[in-house]
Amino acid sequence: MSLPEDLRREFETMVERALEEDRAFDDLTGRLLIPGGLRAAGRMIAGGRFVVCGLPVAEMVFRRLDARVRFAALVEEGGTAAEGDVLCEVEGEARALLAAERTALNFVQLACAVATRTARMVEAVRPLEVDVLDTRKTLPGLRALQKYAVRTGGGRNHRLHLAERVMVKDNHKALLDGDASGVEFWRGIRAALGEAAERAVVEAETPEEAEAALRAGFRHIMLDNFARDELARTVRGLRAAGDAVYVEASGGLGPDDAAEVARAGVDGMSAGALTRHLRTPEVSFEVERL
Repeated sequence: MSLPEDLRREFETMVERALEEDRAFDDLTGRLLIPGGLRAAGRMIAGGRFVVCGLPVAEMVFRRLDARVRFAALVEEGGTAAEGDVLCEVEGEARALLAAERTALNFVQLACAVATRTARMVEAVRPLEVDVLDTRKTLPGLRALQKYAVRTGGGRNHRLHLAERVMVKDNHKALLDGDASGVEFWRGIRAALGEAAERAVVEAETPEEAEAALRAGFRHIMLDNFARDELARTVRGLRAAGDAVYVEASGGLGPDDAAEVARAGVDGMSAGALTRHLRTPEVSFEVERL
C-alpha cells in the first residue's frame, strides 16, 4: 500500500524508536542460537475476526532489520480477517525476522484494534450518515498510527494536534472572565480568535451555552456530556436558529450508544473510545527454515 510521504516519514520515525526500545539490533538470543545467514519464512496469522490495519508499518519493521526482505500483504488495509487467515508473508534473514517479530506484531495489533472499534461504530450510524470522529486521546508517540487506523476503519480525524485548529473547551472557559451562557462572552472569544474563529470548534456544556455560541457566530458546536433527551432538544434549537451549523456530540460515546446519539440529529460524534479502552486482537507470527 502506498502511503503519503509525510505519513511514511512519521511511521519510519515511530518504527526506529520502537526497535531501539526493544534493542532489536542486539538480539542476544538470536545472535547466540541462530546461525548467521540462515534464511526463514514467516506468516502473521489472525486469531479471530477483525479489521486489518498496520501491515505497511509491519513491512517497515522487517525491512529496517533486513533491507532485502520479501514482504507480501495478503489482506488489504481495511479488509476483514477471520480466524486462521494469513495476513502477510515475509521471507528474509532468520535473525532479522525474529528480532522484528514482537515490534511488528505490537503495531499491527494496536492498529487492528483501533480500526475494528472504529468500523463497528461507523456501521452503527451508517444509515444516519453521521461522522465518526476521533480525539487526541491517543497513546504518546503513537498518534500517527492510531489516527491512521481510525481512517482505515472508516472514521474521520478530528484534529491531529493542537496547531491544526482552535478548539475552545471547558478549561479554556474556566480561565476566562465572563458567563459562558451569555452571547457577549462568546463574542469576546470570537474577537480574540480573529480569522481562526471561522474553523473553530467550541464546546458547550449546557443548551444556553450552545445557543449563545451560535448567536455569537460560531458554526461548529460540540455538545459535551448532554443527556439524550436534552441533546435532541438542543440540536433542534440550533437547527432552527442557525445557518449551516455543524453539531457534534461528545462525552463517553462508544459503538453501543452511537445509533441512539446519531438519532438526536447531530452531524458528527467524537469518541475517545476509538483509541482507548481497546481489546487487541490475537495475531501470531510463525516461522520456518528455508
